[in-house]
Amino acid sequence: MSHSITTPYRGSLRGVVITPPQGSRDVSTRVKPTVAWRAPDEPPAVFTLSLKEQKQGGDFDPVPTRLERIGDMEWRLRPTYPLSTGKLYAVVVSSGTERVESWFITEEFNLFGRSAETEESDAPASTLSEPATEHRIIYRPK
Repeated sequence: MSHSITTPYRGSLRGVVITPPQGSRDVSTRVKPTVAWRAPDEPPAVFTLSLKEQKQGGDFDPVPTRLERIGDMEWRLRPTYPLSTGKLYAVVVSSGTERVESWFITEEFNLFGRSAETEESDAPASTLSEPATEHRIIYRPK
């Protein structure tokens, strides 16, 4: 299941900024990755965001997330549950033949043990998508 957000730039993945940055370690299991572009770079008209977890044997499982638009050229992925401790994850952004991945490793111990959705959100519920394992964005500026 994927979600489309109607949005009219004709940019590319050049200049995309992903948080947590590539190679981050000891990232909180409650992380909410962000994907953004900073002027003069612009996002493509259509692109896809997803979060993946590496499993044993090198396979990857999609992580269900909610998508939140937090700025004109910025989005946040909110996992529907805390990520596993000590695991390798990738934020994947793709558009046509372009693909950018940012890999990070979560902390070894989760001291909280609470669901990611129990955390207070500063976003109105109407700005969050339904959970999905991939989000397709059709970009039009606010």
